[in-house]
Amino acid sequence: MSMPIINLECFLPICIVATMKHGYAYKANPAPLYEAGAERMWYDADGKRLERAKMMEVGQLRRGDTLLLLSLHNLAGSPPAYDRWRDDLTARGVILQMVANDAPPRPVGRPVGYQPNRHDWAIWVDGHRSEKDRLAAIGGGVTRQTLNGRYGNPTNPKPAPDTER
Repeated sequence: MSMPIINLECFLPICIVATMKHGYAYKANPAPLYEAGAERMWYDADGKRLERAKMMEVGQLRRGDTLLLLSLHNLAGSPPAYDRWRDDLTARGVILQMVANDAPPRPVGRPVGYQPNRHDWAIWVDGHRSEKDRLAAIGGGVTRQTLNGRYGNPTNPKPAPDTER
């Protein structure tokens, strides 16, 4: 009696693993990540980054998943850390994708073209409202002329040390 030939390909378990798009935001608006198609969102609002730790646990990010980021700074705080996180994720088979953020960058420092008036200058240099208040606070030791020599004055500010050369 001959044995019937069985096609084993029919009995092999077929595992179809659907990939997911995860979004991670750190102190940023996660709306652009949702718009880019993030199905699961990880959001940290404080410096402890507890959600990032949960995201990096085994089984959360699988091979083939995509991690959407607004910037590498969201994932880590320094360039060496960027490399470690990126290498760890790519070793797991996770695809990193940067999402364009349409929000304007936050302004840093004084506005362009800022020239303090006399009242602002006293606050800017010493944190006091007037020359009389400043002299009373420090005991009259440093005169306005000395401060103008060190820091410049409102009509002729001293350039930053690295721009003098």
